[in-house]
Amino acid sequence: MTAPLSDTELIARVVAGDDTRAFEQLVLRHQAIVRGFLRHLTADADHVAQETFLKAYRRLTYFRGDSKFSTWLIAIAYNEMRQMQRKRTHQNKIVAALSLEVHDGHAEAPEEVHDLPKVLAWLEEEERAAMLLSYVYGYSHREISLVTGLPVGTVKSKLNRARVRILERMNATVSQHV
Repeated sequence: MTAPLSDTELIARVVAGDDTRAFEQLVLRHQAIVRGFLRHLTADADHVAQETFLKAYRRLTYFRGDSKFSTWLIAIAYNEMRQMQRKRTHQNKIVAALSLEVHDGHAEAPEEVHDLPKVLAWLEEEERAAMLLSYVYGYSHREISLVTGLPVGTVKSKLNRARVRILERMNATVSQHV
């Protein structure tokens, strides 16, 4: 019976392309610690762990061996979790701004409004960009104009049109569910 390969040996095999199952062995060996760490930090532990291992696989050639492989994975997991939280915070800003305007606050926002990518998909590209820059990043109309190359007046109309389009769609959805 042969001794199991070390993390360093498995990494070398993955990087060299010699062993297609070597990374699978690394995942099996380290998934419990990564998921356990993440479960203490987020409800999305399994999703973040999956993203962690995908990123680790893509960046395996950058692992220098200065620390244990598990330490490197935990650092990736922590950064992935923080990035996901930042993204969710940005999405929540737009959702909150839109939810306040549904039926002047008389009706509950439909569930789809909480699916920001779906809501933004209702918009044209320039409207989508203007909404993100305004609500998520807090840019002024002038700053959005500089980023998009659109005149300030056009930025204002794109934002207004986007807001109206979303509210009409949300109000229609609320009316259907009432």
